[in-house]
Order: sequence, then structure tokens, then C-alpha cells
Amino acid sequence: YTLALTFMEAVQGCTKQVPHSFLAECETCEGRGADNKYGFTTCRFCKGSGRRGIQLGPIRLQETCDGCGGVGRVPKRMCLDCKGTGRVNEHRELSLRVPAGVLHGQSTVITDPVSRVKIVLRFNVHDSRDFRRDGDDVHSDVLVHMVQAVFGGNIRVLGLNGMMDVSVPSGVQSHHKIRLTGRGIPRINGTGQGDHYLHVKIVIPKDLTEAQHQNLLNFAKSLDPEDIHGEYKERDYSSIFAKLKQK
Repeated sequence: YTLALTFMEAVQGCTKQVPHSFLAECETCEGRGADNKYGFTTCRFCKGSGRRGIQLGPIRLQETCDGCGGVGRVPKRMCLDCKGTGRVNEHRELSLRVPAGVLHGQSTVITDPVSRVKIVLRFNVHDSRDFRRDGDDVHSDVLVHMVQAVFGGNIRVLGLNGMMDVSVPSGVQSHHKIRLTGRGIPRINGTGQGDHYLHVKIVIPKDLTEAQHQNLLNFAKSLDPEDIHGEYKERDYSSIFAKLKQK
């Protein structure tokens, strides 16, 4: 049986209801297969012996009577609930506590206390839009504004247990990983947690005012040319304002 789990259910643990079907004794006829009002009669095929003889040339063999199943009697009128089998399909739900940290594809076995049937469960963990799992570690992307990347600061990010404050070091580069020790996924053996890695993605503003553009241009001109690999373009704001005046 495959048990579907969301990413967070697998990470934090949860309780799931597992549907289970099995054959149980028919309560109407108490497993006898006969209508209790009419009872049984002797099997007409084996005359009550439960065995039937088969002649194979000079050899005579005995086999179980297929008319009564070897019991020597048949219901005068079969139970309508179980159709004479003495067994009915029963459906119930078993409560399963899923431990925190289970992996996709991992299996477990539970036993139904009523039917004593063992059920093998395989966990199917869905992907998350916010997190990526690597063993007990979790990875996610975090957007850092260019200004925060230069000067450093604090940002609010989504963790496995909700929002949290994270310090961004000054001069952080895109694709840099910030490690949050012990903020990952609980180890299923119960010894601590993994780590949470934040993958930095620098956000560059698309639309700058003329003043902002000029300030960045002045900064660029103050740099050593060798620090800039290639060339940069200077935006001509005069043409933009000229078009606005024409309108």
C-alpha cells in the first residue's frame, strides 16, 4: 500500500489513517454460511463423509468433496449476507503515527490488531515548492536585494517551522550558501537535525531613476577597470525626457 505524504508531513511527522479491507467472520450466520432459521442438511454428494471417491482404472482415490468443502453438510438455505461462505468483506481504518524525517520510498509494516494481517506501507513524499531535500538537510532559495548584498543586514525567510530572521553578511555573492545549523530535517533515528542551506540570489533593480542611475554610474567610474570584466552601458536619460516632452 502506498501512503501519500506532503513534504511537510514527512518532515514534521503526522498521524495518517490507513484504509484496510479484510475477510471477517459473518456475524449474521456466525461464520457457518447457513441461514440460522433453517440450519444444515447432509451433503447429497458425499452422504456426509466429506470425501468422494474417484476411480482411476484399478485404483480408487479419495478426495475432498467439492459439494460441501469436506464438512459433510450444506446449508438448507445459505446466508444472504455472506452468500454461504461464512466470510464477509470488512473495511476499517488503522491509525498510523508517521515519524518525523521519513524518506520518499521508505517502507514500514503495521499489523491490524483485529485481523492480525500485516500491511506493508511505502511512503510517497510529494515535492515542495519552497524546499529541496538532501538527506537530513534542506535547501531553499532566498532573494537578497543588491543593497543588502553590499551592506549586509537581516532578512526574513521561510524555514521548516515558519518565518525566521537571518543575518546576511556584507559583500555576499549570488549563489553563496548560508548555512543554518540544526534548522534542517529531524533525523529519523532521533539524534538531532540536519542543516538548512539558503542559496542566495541577488536581486538587481530593473527600473532606476535618473539620480539612482547617475549614482551607480559614478560608483562604476570609481572602480578599477580591471574589476569590471568587459564594458557597461550608460543610459541616455536625455532622449527619454525628450520623448516625454513631445507627448
